[in-house]
Amino acid sequence: MKKIFILSIFVFLGITQGFAQIFTQNFSSSTTTSAYVNATTPSNGQFTFISAFGSSPFVISNGRLLLNKAGSGSAQVVRNVNFSSIPDFAYIKFKFETQAAAGTTTTVNHGAFIVGAGFANDANLPDNTAVGGKAHSKFGFTISDNTFTVNLISNLANTTFSQASAVFTGEQEISFVVNNSGSSKIYAAPNGTFEAVENDTWDLWVGTTKVYNDIAAVGPTIDIANFRFSFSSTISSTNVARLYFDDINIYDQSILPPIVSFESNGGAAVPEIYAVVNQTIVAPIAPTKIGHTFGGWYKEAALTRPWNFATDVVTAATTLYAKWNPMVYTVSFNSNGGTAVPSAQVNYNSTFSAPTVPTKADVIFGGWYKEATLTTPWDFAADVVTGDMILYAKWNDPRQSITFLAIADKVYGETPFTLTATASSGLPVTYQALTNNITINGSIVTITNTGLATIRATQVGNASYNAAAPVEVSFTVNKAPQTITFNQPKPVSRYAGVVTLTATSSSGLPVSFSANEPSVGVITSDNKLQVKGLGTIKIIASQPGNEFYLPATVIEREVVVHTAGSAQLLVNQALSPNGDGINDSFMVEGIKAYPENQVKIVSRSGALVYEQKGYDNDKVVFVGRSNGGDKLPDGTYYYSIVYKQNGQWVQKKGYLFIKN
Repeated sequence: MKKIFILSIFVFLGITQGFAQIFTQNFSSSTTTSAYVNATTPSNGQFTFISAFGSSPFVISNGRLLLNKAGSGSAQVVRNVNFSSIPDFAYIKFKFETQAAAGTTTTVNHGAFIVGAGFANDANLPDNTAVGGKAHSKFGFTISDNTFTVNLISNLANTTFSQASAVFTGEQEISFVVNNSGSSKIYAAPNGTFEAVENDTWDLWVGTTKVYNDIAAVGPTIDIANFRFSFSSTISSTNVARLYFDDINIYDQSILPPIVSFESNGGAAVPEIYAVVNQTIVAPIAPTKIGHTFGGWYKEAALTRPWNFATDVVTAATTLYAKWNPMVYTVSFNSNGGTAVPSAQVNYNSTFSAPTVPTKADVIFGGWYKEATLTTPWDFAADVVTGDMILYAKWNDPRQSITFLAIADKVYGETPFTLTATASSGLPVTYQALTNNITINGSIVTITNTGLATIRATQVGNASYNAAAPVEVSFTVNKAPQTITFNQPKPVSRYAGVVTLTATSSSGLPVSFSANEPSVGVITSDNKLQVKGLGTIKIIASQPGNEFYLPATVIEREVVVHTAGSAQLLVNQALSPNGDGINDSFMVEGIKAYPENQVKIVSRSGALVYEQKGYDNDKVVFVGRSNGGDKLPDGTYYYSIVYKQNGQWVQKKGYLFIKN
């Protein structure tokens, strides 16, 4: 992983200028290219060979090297004589611009920059192998119109490139950082940061954009002694590209400056300084540390010899150590009416011994506290001083009392609640249940029954306090209310027989049922509905309560008993009014649902023997006697029932048999 060092502009410039510049050329000394070529003994600004595309040579244009491309083929700019010092860590910079380049594919116009050793003075593209091509590291260009990209070269001889994603236009400074030093190296990056590049890899920047990072060298055993520009094109037209080069500079960064590190010993971090060998450094901004004053930088961790920034010089990588002097704070004592206690002077983050115990009439000293509210005691064995402070004396009165507020009446089934009695001493209060309808666990009260409940609160005292007078509080536990849930039953069939009724109480106690219409149905002994006839029956659900719960409000629901077909009334055609309880009356099931009705009984001879309105099977009912009260003889009779249904009169006819 790379480490980035953010340094000042001053340091950045100092480092860049501190390295050997082994090649530099800005093409401003002459207007002819021959002035910049020496094939055998080139200076640190000369090439050993410059070729051209056919008849179009390189030229100097406005202080820049210009390749005005004409025809297909290749062109080379070579330096094959070793630099005065061969670097193992090279920082290479040059400016590059392309204009009016024809073609749109990556194989039409392209170029490469290669560093290595032993390049030939010729116009041929170099071999792509590390040994044959003498290349340590290389990257490529793809050129189109006024833009270019930088690339990884996968096969230089076959002009195969892997195109990068970023596209650049206009004149750009290329920074090519190559490392074969044997270890990771740090360099000043174009964006103002310090970056690390690993051994036998290279980084590439276009302007302040980092395009490639730690790309492996193709020939890690090859020296970085020469360099070469190579360009190739498959376009045969003339004047299809203009390529400009300027400000070519190569630096030997093999030796890094010594770094001065600062160990702040718990203070704020201080950035490292890149120093110049055998020169002084400027003192960094003094760090800070809570509770301390800065005592200067020292040469050893033991803080024996101070570093003199005016005279001491840096000869190698150095670590300086911060000295800190603890601040001294005043601890004052507020005795809260007791005898005066002198203040103490204590170093930051240090403990100190307890002062002489103050005295006060009629009370007992209870220790020193951090707040005037006497909340947190000061621990002289563990608590440390971090600033000027005041400690407050606590005084204990041996007399104490209990405050036990009234408890509101409760209802059986309420959740357990917490008792909050307090003693004036601050000692814990204990509780006792004096009635058996509650239990107490610590300060938690659980209700177990109804009635009057009484609790006693006590505090037995300790070495500093006498026992407090017990306090008793009573409250009433009332029966709890309960409710019944009884959903509306669905209509049932006349022939359903026994129907289960479902209702529940919130208390969980059983719900019982009663009914108001025995001709329609009755409640069985096991709390079910026994269907007797057609009609509507009112079912009443009730729960009378017990020693824990109040009676629930009764719930009434109407149940409709119907037939499966269209018949609204069912007539019992057998009548035996002999008092045996079986068929003693003329039953018309469902008649009560139609109070506007008229029933007629006619003999076989057509004589009207019985006629009544408002027939209800109960108060108005035919029991085998005429309207005059005469007992009718056995035989067959005819009935006619007329009733009003949905505003319309409906008639039902039939016959019945009387058997006395």
